[in-house]
Amino acid sequence: MLDTPNVFIGEVITSFRGSQKSNIKKQDLIYATLTRVDGKVRVVGLPGYVNYIPENGGEPGIAWNTVAPELDDMPVVIGVREGQTEREVLWIDKSRLQDGGQLDTPLAGHALGHMYGHTDPLWIDPRTILDLRVWPTLGTMRVNVAGGRYNAWGRGLTFAGQADLDLTAEQPPVDMKVAVGLYLSYPPQLGYVTGAVVPRPTLPIPEPAWPKQALPVALIILYGGQDYIDWEDCKNRRVLWSGPAPSILEIQVFS
Repeated sequence: MLDTPNVFIGEVITSFRGSQKSNIKKQDLIYATLTRVDGKVRVVGLPGYVNYIPENGGEPGIAWNTVAPELDDMPVVIGVREGQTEREVLWIDKSRLQDGGQLDTPLAGHALGHMYGHTDPLWIDPRTILDLRVWPTLGTMRVNVAGGRYNAWGRGLTFAGQADLDLTAEQPPVDMKVAVGLYLSYPPQLGYVTGAVVPRPTLPIPEPAWPKQALPVALIILYGGQDYIDWEDCKNRRVLWSGPAPSILEIQVFS
């Protein structure tokens, strides 16, 4: 991995393998791209080595990874130093980089950790997924439901969406709270059902009795005396994957 916190692309990094600095045989330079083989940039069984493919269409190879991050599609220059016998990653090629020529290596390594199969995979809040998403209209007691495609009741269905559903009438008395459940019925139509009104400190808040022929979408928590619905008052009730489920409640949301 890179030994310096920032690498200015196109410069030869002086953190060579070992302490001896050697001249580079320019005639042996290979312009290449780090690439994945069997899902890995690293060479299996050879710690410190990476896979590469020459830009000129030559045979894939492996190189000692002295200065390059383990990122696929990274443009690099491969070469052999005088006095050495094996190829090394010499530097990252500025001319083929698309981000302006500078690589912040701590950021690059951190990003890799968020990829699938690594130590810190990305967590996605369901509210960031657009299809059938529910969000409040700023500063009001109204909510919106995005349209989307989904599978339910054994059919592929489309909901057009609905804007500014007013829930003011469902607001409970001061110091109380209630959960309002938004759902889709068949054919696709938005409805809602209100649960039991309970004291504000009550946890967990009781969910409403969902209709039998209903596909839950969201739970909206309303408080007595509140002026508007906030994002935190909108709780997801979509099931965003397919699998074994009751016949009327199987849903897969997709774009």
